[in-house]
Amino acid sequence: MRAVIACMSLLGLFLAGSVCAADTDSRIVSVMFDPTNLISGGPVNVTVVTTPDIVNVEAMVGPHRMTIPEVESGRYYASATVPHFPRFIRGLFRVRFFGRTATGETVGLDTTVRLN
Repeated sequence: MRAVIACMSLLGLFLAGSVCAADTDSRIVSVMFDPTNLISGGPVNVTVVTTPDIVNVEAMVGPHRMTIPEVESGRYYASATVPHFPRFIRGLFRVRFFGRTATGETVGLDTTVRLN
């Protein structure tokens, strides 16, 4: 689990449009990362805001998935440490977020993050 959390540290601050499930208002409203410029070995925090009907949020970086814990209705938060990567591993990485409702509908949001 720690390794998955570490992989999630490849994140930066982005507010992005969400993809809604068909015929529903369920969505991921925003994803915010702090700091915005990630550094190998540094801290990272992620806050995900959703509509209140979302009951579970997961993030995926490459093949790694991580559940983002809910701190209150519609608000999810996680923190981690960016792993120490070799200098040649820098640049932009795609991060996907998935939210699920109690009825099993899935909504998603893709964003790109930068590792300096």
